[in-house]
Amino acid sequence: MSPVPLFIHNNPMHIIRLSLPVLLIVFLFGCSPSNELGTTVVTGTVMVDGQPMEGVTVIFSPADTGVNPAVGLTDKNGKFKLSTPGGAHGNGAIPGSYIPTFAKDEIERREADSREDYMKRYGNTMPKVTHHIPKKYANHKTSGIDPVTVEKGKPNVFSFELSIR
Repeated sequence: MSPVPLFIHNNPMHIIRLSLPVLLIVFLFGCSPSNELGTTVVTGTVMVDGQPMEGVTVIFSPADTGVNPAVGLTDKNGKFKLSTPGGAHGNGAIPGSYIPTFAKDEIERREADSREDYMKRYGNTMPKVTHHIPKKYANHKTSGIDPVTVEKGKPNVFSFELSIR
């Protein structure tokens, strides 16, 4: 006896009738983003001496305890969209007060064929770190940037002007 195919005939109504429950489940649970963290979308722009800078890490550190930080990275236009760890990419930040910090660092690339080769070339020296924006912006105590408030149900669009001069 040969196995019976799932669809015995090619009746379109039969196929639609069997597909509807699956499509409904996908629509209700698979197409809407889950927001278990209670985040709200946060976007903004970082300008350095009036120009956009790509690759700046933007960190919103919570001023209140018990809230996760949110992190973003600027694109070529200086625009960023924050994400909170544990949620979907670009999910935003949990409503509350945050202290923004900024960094763009580049670590010297070092290559070696082996550990011995590395030690011969570089010894115990640390790789050179280039700060493309001043280190003061990476510390909320020295950045000079005022705290910001993320509010649910409101546009949370922030602009920051940094200077390397």
